[in-house]
Amino acid sequence: MLIVRSPVRISFGGGGTDLPAYFENYGGAVLSTAINKYFYTIVGKRSDGHVQIISSDLRVFETWKDISGMSIKDSGSALEIPLAVLKELGCEVSVDLFLASEIPPGTGLGSSASVCVNVLQAMSSYLHLPLSKYDLAEKAFHIASDVLGKPVGKQDEFAAAFGGLNFITFHKDGSTNVEPLRLEPAVTTALQQKLMLFFTGAAHHSWSILKEQEASSKKKSGVAVESLHRIRDLAERMRQALEDGNLHRFGQLLHEGWESKKKISNKISNPAIDRMYSIARENGAVGGKITGAGGGGFMLLYCDEDKQPRVREAFAEEGIREMRFAFDFSGSRALVNDPFIDQDENCASQWTFVAAPQHASIPRKSFGQPAFVQHFCQIAKAQPAMKAYILAAGNGTRLRPLTDSLPKCLLPVKGVPLLKIWLNLCEEAGIDEVLVNVHAHKDKIREFARQEHGKVRLDIAEEKELLGSAGTLAENMSFVEGEKEFYILYGDVLTNVNLLGLIKCHREKRQVVTLGIHQVPDPTQCGIVSADENGIVQSFVEKPAKPDSNWAFSGVMVASQEIFKYMPKQRPADIGFHLLPLLAGKMAAYKISGFLLDIGTLNNYKAAQTSWPGLG
Repeated sequence: MLIVRSPVRISFGGGGTDLPAYFENYGGAVLSTAINKYFYTIVGKRSDGHVQIISSDLRVFETWKDISGMSIKDSGSALEIPLAVLKELGCEVSVDLFLASEIPPGTGLGSSASVCVNVLQAMSSYLHLPLSKYDLAEKAFHIASDVLGKPVGKQDEFAAAFGGLNFITFHKDGSTNVEPLRLEPAVTTALQQKLMLFFTGAAHHSWSILKEQEASSKKKSGVAVESLHRIRDLAERMRQALEDGNLHRFGQLLHEGWESKKKISNKISNPAIDRMYSIARENGAVGGKITGAGGGGFMLLYCDEDKQPRVREAFAEEGIREMRFAFDFSGSRALVNDPFIDQDENCASQWTFVAAPQHASIPRKSFGQPAFVQHFCQIAKAQPAMKAYILAAGNGTRLRPLTDSLPKCLLPVKGVPLLKIWLNLCEEAGIDEVLVNVHAHKDKIREFARQEHGKVRLDIAEEKELLGSAGTLAENMSFVEGEKEFYILYGDVLTNVNLLGLIKCHREKRQVVTLGIHQVPDPTQCGIVSADENGIVQSFVEKPAKPDSNWAFSGVMVASQEIFKYMPKQRPADIGFHLLPLLAGKMAAYKISGFLLDIGTLNNYKAAQTSWPGLG
């Protein structure tokens, strides 16, 4: 059984500039955040050669065979999105797909894109066809735009795939760049507390509005295009306000953006929405907007906490319901990937049964969802996952000529690629998912990932320019959102370290970071640790001229979420030079027993071929 979830999103500014008709001429940009309302896909094995799809949201189920020969656009199926995904992947499989969402369709939160991203993520995982977050978003957009012929923008797919609070740029050449906003934690918390979501009472499909906007953008002049120019500029100004910590200004810009957006089409607002927004402003809201293309769905408001009770009371009198939410930083991800339940060899991971709390009650319906779906979503959210970063994007210059045609993480040790050794070690430690950053020879690593059928999910983060080890963590912090602790592993280290012992030490010491350390013959070439009698690191110096000890950082560590508070903003940024020195007094040391060798030089790599004892 495979269970995957993907978030929906709130767009703050720039919506509409993500349509190809606009960004191919002018370039577009959107400021948005994913939120913790999810679409779920459950994949189960069948043996009769058919595919059955059940949609809880649409209250339909359909069964097909030979999807590859179907004309999806002419099928008339309400389930055209999952059908299009299956056909696009060219997969002849026999599966049950169960689809469920925490929100109904047509509510302006990008749910159609979330469906496509989620089913694509589920089926690519099931078929062992790993996709990077960029590939996942681009392929989902291709399915919606080219396969199904919908007049869609690109922002929703990228928000669902990446998660997080991002500034997303859409270039004229069709490429897209996702930049996570690196705000102070206090600013992010305050922003979430000042945002409110209310259901307008009307679900809708935005195709007619988007078609009209697409036609207006192609004219290259007029009120609609000028409004889109202002909206794109406002997205930039909103980003700057957040990075400056000026949240009140951000709220004012939301209001300006809504006034500009209404000029694009007379279908974006209506008298009921205008009245609802006026009530909110009269009771203290600084700004707001309809979250999608317009015409209905959810209304987003920026309102200081002391004014929020007045807004809630005024809306309650009108019968308007609020939906509480928080930001999501994980994006699309697998929650369960388990062959045990239905003996399916396409699923592969360590399995864990998660029970609902004793005497748990089934919740009431909310926003039109069946109670059993809500109950499932609550349990699925509680699924634990252990994750690890494997840092492998370096050029491997000290290993040339071996790395002229192969990335160093794929260099074989006694016939086994180093990355495969790491994945095997992660599996032994109960790690479900790893993120590997890639740069040099990235296509070789993608090919390895496509052929890797192990029990650990392998995600790939491509770096067009090297970010440095700390920069990689900072730019991919959404990967471990919601994780209490996670591993950080250097991909050029060969070891059979006891990872479970490392995390046990981390939990006992309760520090921000726990470093695996080992003794080295030449401490001037390593990151050197000085620890007190309690095993707390008092200083860390990278390649010191006069080292205090010969205990060195091994390239194996466990970290808690607090590590992101200390991330340097410069790029590239290195863990040893720029991050760990800031954490003196907040790190524990774990002395590694067993084999450990940095194979980053030709001499060490050659030595590994005879000295490596294996994983045990």
